[in-house]
Amino acid sequence: MLNRKSLPLFLIAVVILTGCSANADKNANAANETEINAAETAWFEACEADYKSSDCRSKTEKNVLDFYEGQNLYAYIEPYSDYEKSSECITSPKGDACTTLRLLNSNQITDLKCEEIEAFGYGYFCWGEIVVRNTGSGPIDDYVGASIYDVDGNEFAADVEGSFNLGLASKEFARKVSVQLNPEKVSFFPFGFSVPDIKRQYTHISLRGYEESFSIPLCRKNSGDMLEIAKSYVGKVAIYENARLLNSCRYENGIYINRLDGSMS
Repeated sequence: MLNRKSLPLFLIAVVILTGCSANADKNANAANETEINAAETAWFEACEADYKSSDCRSKTEKNVLDFYEGQNLYAYIEPYSDYEKSSECITSPKGDACTTLRLLNSNQITDLKCEEIEAFGYGYFCWGEIVVRNTGSGPIDDYVGASIYDVDGNEFAADVEGSFNLGLASKEFARKVSVQLNPEKVSFFPFGFSVPDIKRQYTHISLRGYEESFSIPLCRKNSGDMLEIAKSYVGKVAIYENARLLNSCRYENGIYINRLDGSMS
């Protein structure tokens, strides 16, 4: 038990220890904020230089994971790449390397397209393929569904189900998918959303499971490599990309803004 003489010394010690603890917390928070700012700067620089580069992809992922500590599920949409502009096709258009790239291009689902797809049913659909990676230290075993949101906050769930021929491959669409991934493993999941129209702005895709969740911000695409669309089809399709690529959108104070028309993406 403390006596009256030792009580002031005890109170002084408590004040000193409390102050040290507060300073330690403040220093830790400042160090964490500095690390997050550095990751954000590296992300900006890498993606502004080349949004399709592996450096952009890795810096984007680091920035997201540094900001959302403890995130296990990471997801993104692959950007379309015009292989005719590659060094292989420019150097030797009829060569084996260019032929392989063309085959890969015709077999790959990239970006997010909103259009009328007769095979899916009547009306408009936004569809694409989402790459999912386990960034945690333990396995993920979850059922994950997806929804797309417009600028007014309206939600449209993934409701396309079945096997469809897209390009040279058959893809299986589902409302929910089983995600069973060991650390650092990757899977590809096609999702399709029936939507009222393609004129409205869609802002993000939300992935939700029983234990895991993730959000992919969207940007209406207007620059970089663009899929060639027939003149008769112009205005009947809207293409979105992963806004984190900083290609068609810039990032300001937590908001993605379209570089062309200034709309909030």
